[in-house]
Amino acid sequence: MDKLTIAYWGMSDDYSAAGDRRRFAGYALRNEIVLASPKSVGQTAAVVTLGFDISQWKKIKNQNGALILDIVDSYLDENFFSPKRILRGVYKSANGQLASKHLSYSNLLKDVIAGSDAVVCASMEQREKIQRLNPNVHAIVDCFDEVFDDEPRKGTDRNNASVMWEGFPDNLKHLSILSISNPNLKLEIVSLLKMRRIVNFNRETETDKYLKHLKINYELIPWTLKNLKDTARRSMAGVIPIDVRLPMAWNKSENKLLGMWSLGLPVFTSPTPSYSRVMNEANLSECLVENIDWNQRLSDLVNQSSTQNEIARIGYNFAKSRSSSSALDKQWENVLHSVGIYK
Repeated sequence: MDKLTIAYWGMSDDYSAAGDRRRFAGYALRNEIVLASPKSVGQTAAVVTLGFDISQWKKIKNQNGALILDIVDSYLDENFFSPKRILRGVYKSANGQLASKHLSYSNLLKDVIAGSDAVVCASMEQREKIQRLNPNVHAIVDCFDEVFDDEPRKGTDRNNASVMWEGFPDNLKHLSILSISNPNLKLEIVSLLKMRRIVNFNRETETDKYLKHLKINYELIPWTLKNLKDTARRSMAGVIPIDVRLPMAWNKSENKLLGMWSLGLPVFTSPTPSYSRVMNEANLSECLVENIDWNQRLSDLVNQSSTQNEIARIGYNFAKSRSSSSALDKQWENVLHSVGIYK
């Protein structure tokens, strides 16, 4: 029997981006599904991410049967008056990211969601909102097989004055709410060394230059999978502060939390909807931190290795049950079944 072939347009040409390898592309390659160019014609279905020129969605759907949209970020929660939201369509049209010109990217995205045969998002909260536009919505978290260690490392391996943050430079602004006044606490930041900022007309600048304005004790570590794992092994805890004034970030999925748990870290987060839900499901609600409490909570954790170990163990086991390929492949298979595709 011929292998199932699906047209796919991801976040990177070689499927190396996290949005590919941790989501549909990873599932497809693990299960011997052939990924064809979305420019191909006559495939069983097309799966597209927001790395795709979504202005072409009708054409891709007509050429390749069912259309499945994988959308991870919570664009439907973006502030109506956000300059990014207002200008995104104009910017993407002007630089060629959208072949067909659209002034409102938000309205275009809503059209794609409504016109897709299935939509995949990353949290139950996102699913509830997207279902207002499309009845066939599936919430699937990222797969973290690549970061799982055999077991969480021991508390004695940790630097009791070091906490870890990981992410793209665009999200560094959230670190300002940590307000760490303890001079002995050091923040290890695993991120890209260069960033693009709208205030600099989207030109690349040194990430270090931005971080210095935050006035925190930090070390910037280049993002590689090895550096991520090494930093996690020696850090006392992982932190995910989120500024409530940024609704798109506040309504993100639990992916970041599951990823840090997969690294064997005890993790402390802001009480966003998805983080609160998952922390409560894992019986770790004590790890939710209000903005004013970050400095005190992290200072209290220093030298409490038994507490660190217990939180790490619980979080790791929870992540293993929710975000390993063995847990997720069936969910992706259900997405295909929902549009009439069977291997």
